[in-house]
Amino acid sequence: LGMTVLVILLTPAVVGLASSFFLESVADAVEDRHYPALPPAREQPIAEAIVLALRFTGLVLVLNLLALPLYFIPPLNLFVFYALNGYLLSKEYYELVALRRLDRASARTVWRRGRGRFFVAGLLIAGLASVPVAGLLTPVVATAFMVHVFEMARQRAQRRGDIGPGAGVSGAGVGVQGGADVPQKTDRRGERGG
Repeated sequence: LGMTVLVILLTPAVVGLASSFFLESVADAVEDRHYPALPPAREQPIAEAIVLALRFTGLVLVLNLLALPLYFIPPLNLFVFYALNGYLLSKEYYELVALRRLDRASARTVWRRGRGRFFVAGLLIAGLASVPVAGLLTPVVATAFMVHVFEMARQRAQRRGDIGPGAGVSGAGVGVQGGADVPQKTDRRGERGG
């Protein structure tokens, strides 16, 4: 029983930590196929990825340990487990995807405006992560899924004027002209076109 509880508690943390090192390529592949007009994403330094992964893992462990007594009260245990881990996984995969495209302030704005959608996405991710064999595919599926959820929310936020059209998009694809950010024509590899 103790080992089962430990596995249930640690699965989302371990999945998040292990997956954070290779999911950029998954997000790139989804963007290449479904959003080819996007400029290249910002390269995330390894140190930043490690810090974000460790911060998330620590948060998952602390919050799950605080909720541990509630896990022994059926049926409250299922509600607490999925609500807590749904929130945590939505936040983790959102940050993984959003911080490739937006600065922190713009990412927070988009998160606040779409947090209900992101939470539902996190609940689905938590459900998938808790299925023994399917859980192995969770990082890849969750990243691809969150790219779509994020892009819908980012585009909606731009249409509403919550964030600018080039809000925080870093890396190639944004140039400065006359003191304002002006998109430059680039291909997916970041090479400027004519």
